[in-house]
Amino acid sequence: MKKFFEDRGVDPKKLVTLKIFDYLILNGEINHAKFERSVSVAGNLDVSKTQYLKDIGKIDAKFNLYGLNFTLDAYKNVEYHGAFPADEIPNQLN
Repeated sequence: MKKFFEDRGVDPKKLVTLKIFDYLILNGEINHAKFERSVSVAGNLDVSKTQYLKDIGKIDAKFNLYGLNFTLDAYKNVEYHGAFPADEIPNQLN
């Protein structure tokens, strides 16, 4: 991303690379997903920290959840897929 901005004339001294959400896919391949009307959420699923999750049972959409602290199994529109290391999530998403 830094190179993207540098190539467009942004002064590199004004750019900071955090490297906290950059996950490289070593072989460069991602499974090609099929279209589905759903929302995927990956991360901490603790509803006290991610409060919007408490309301997803009210939304007319399917939710695919990935991560730790899953407690939403009572919602019929939620499918829990487990917890994975961040660099493996791209291969888990459909």
